[in-house]
Amino acid sequence: MRTLIALLTALALTPTALTQTGDDYAELDAETEALFAAYPVEVGEAHPLPLAVEVETPVGLQTAHAVFDDGVNFAGRYVLATIGCGTECQATYLLNPAPGDAFVSLVSGHGITYRADSRLIIVNPPEELTYWGSDEVPERLHPQCFVYQGGAYGQIGCAGYPG
Repeated sequence: MRTLIALLTALALTPTALTQTGDDYAELDAETEALFAAYPVEVGEAHPLPLAVEVETPVGLQTAHAVFDDGVNFAGRYVLATIGCGTECQATYLLNPAPGDAFVSLVSGHGITYRADSRLIIVNPPEELTYWGSDEVPERLHPQCFVYQGGAYGQIGCAGYPG
């Protein structure tokens, strides 16, 4: 009997039992707000949109201008555009890097969340993962958090999200 209890306990603690489901990502609004608030910036004038956007990104110049005309949407002075790149694939491009910085991009499986007043980007945000419901969310789609600084995205932990 002790052996059976030990076996059941061991099985309960295996990685399969520790997987995340879509339900685990529901109602994480407060955690998401705290993450964005941890990386605040003042929203100002956008860096100019360089002509190289058409050469350095797959975003056409006309589309880039249309997105740019809507104003700053990321990290105080930047404009991001997201385009589809296949099934479970969206690519987000920084259209107006600061002078001397490169055009940087991120790829997600289920969306990207960002704000004008924060340097944080959440790849595969929780609100997108609730789609899975009680089913297991594949590891490749778990949320990832990045902070933009010095012309690059640095990955950080997504504090408050299931791991």
